[in-house]
Amino acid sequence: MKRIIKDNEIEKIVLEYKVKMHIIEDLTCNLIRIQIENIASRMLLGINQDLKNKDETKSFEGLYYLMKDTKNMYEKCIRFIGDHEIRLENKQLTDIVIGIKEMAENAVFSIGNGKDNPIAYERMVIISGGILKIKEAYRKKMDMLHEACLIDSHITKASLLEYIHNFVSSFFEGMAKPVNEIANNILNDLWESIEKKKYTKLLIEQKKVMESLMMVKVDDFGKKNLTQQEADFLEALTSIIHDGYEQILMKEEQLSRAVQIEVNEIGFLSQEAVKLAIEKNMSVYKDNVDAILKYVDENHQNSHEAFINLMYDELYKTHRCLLMKIKKESTNYQILSCHILELFEKLVAGLQELQLKYKTVEGQKIGEAICDTIYMKYETLKEKDTEYQLIKKDVSILEDKKLFDMRILIAEKGEDLLEDAIDGLTEGLLDIQTHYLKEMAIIEETVHNQNMVYLKNDILFELRTYEEMMRHSLKKLMDLEGEKVKELSLLLMEAQRSFMNALDRIQITVIEPREHDQFDGKLHEAILAEALEGFEKGSIIKCQSVGYQIEPNILLRAMVIAAK
Repeated sequence: MKRIIKDNEIEKIVLEYKVKMHIIEDLTCNLIRIQIENIASRMLLGINQDLKNKDETKSFEGLYYLMKDTKNMYEKCIRFIGDHEIRLENKQLTDIVIGIKEMAENAVFSIGNGKDNPIAYERMVIISGGILKIKEAYRKKMDMLHEACLIDSHITKASLLEYIHNFVSSFFEGMAKPVNEIANNILNDLWESIEKKKYTKLLIEQKKVMESLMMVKVDDFGKKNLTQQEADFLEALTSIIHDGYEQILMKEEQLSRAVQIEVNEIGFLSQEAVKLAIEKNMSVYKDNVDAILKYVDENHQNSHEAFINLMYDELYKTHRCLLMKIKKESTNYQILSCHILELFEKLVAGLQELQLKYKTVEGQKIGEAICDTIYMKYETLKEKDTEYQLIKKDVSILEDKKLFDMRILIAEKGEDLLEDAIDGLTEGLLDIQTHYLKEMAIIEETVHNQNMVYLKNDILFELRTYEEMMRHSLKKLMDLEGEKVKELSLLLMEAQRSFMNALDRIQITVIEPREHDQFDGKLHEAILAEALEGFEKGSIIKCQSVGYQIEPNILLRAMVIAAK
């Protein structure tokens, strides 16, 4: 059985604590270091969040999405022209439309096809790099803390509190200038962003392209020179371009109001912010200061309280270790759940963007049924994921309560435990930890069962039925519709590959037997047995739906038709 504290560790802890009672200066310096680290971490977090969340630093990111919309507009123009070009009779109009199509195709090529927002990515890189520089500046200054910290062993309570406060204040006062310089560099780099300039230039270029495209009007030809169909076509085409042009004008006007943010607008760098941070941390390190003052005033710490605190520290380490073991599996499945939901969300969005035209009524029914099934799976998984997250939250509350109950129990029995430790007896401690470890084992088993239920009954069930749909319904649809549903087929198959990759990341493999493979009751479940020429008894005729496993555990067996 895992011991929270071994016999020799108890002796070592007591001895080490007695030694530390006499090291007032080191304790105080460490205390100051901790407070500076806490305040610096809070300030770094504040600066980071402030820079990332301020609208001024994100105002140009919309350029990327505007260019994507602009590209879609061009592609819409190209498709529109392609659908109507052969019906044009006016030679002049035909030549102009061909020119418009070529300009649109060139514009599509110039905009590119990046999946991620490079402006946002560069902004994050600039901010993260700057934060690391600030962090490094703090670290270098903190390396000299011990040399600067000089504590009089006869220091009083009032003067010790004043010393700590002044030391921490002077540290951040000395760091104000270098931190402001780094922050200013971050803001300058954000304003002079390469991707921002690139997309701003692209915006201007596309504005000019659209202005050129919009020069063609129906009135230029005269109503007698164009058929009504040609006039309507030209009106519709210019309307598409005009909508894109209006979006560019709106974005251009919006960006014209953008201004560079100044360092003094970041509140966490002000002296008032530093002072407030110190005051907030006073309640954190005041208890530690009082503990040091006990050493100063009494030259020793109450052994009972010290023993309880140290016992709790070791208990907390053990508790965190057990939690890591318990939560490792849950974390994998929570990540898997989020990933699968994201993939389904992407799939649903892709389906909604498709404009399929079916050539048969039966094909349309199958296609619509496939889409409806996917929508339903997405909504079902969202509900199940929410339920799963709530269960995880309840388990976390229970885990924290077990730790709290153990702390109360140790506090109540601390005096007896200390006396036993002095006498070399550990039975009382063993009884406590035995009870604690049994309780945690029950939680571990409960969490595992919850994970398996969610994994098998929800995630894998939906993925398996999706695979069945791919195997049967999609094939039937393709037989009926052919190239008409090629986009749908590619979208569904790409989603299936993404699902399999997500499972592979956590070592979940697919069980998919082939024809003539030997039936294995551990891996396969026969839903039908029939005699069929060419198949030996006990061999597999067909895999109806796949199974899943995490070796050596079988999660779901593959459903097969076997030969008898």
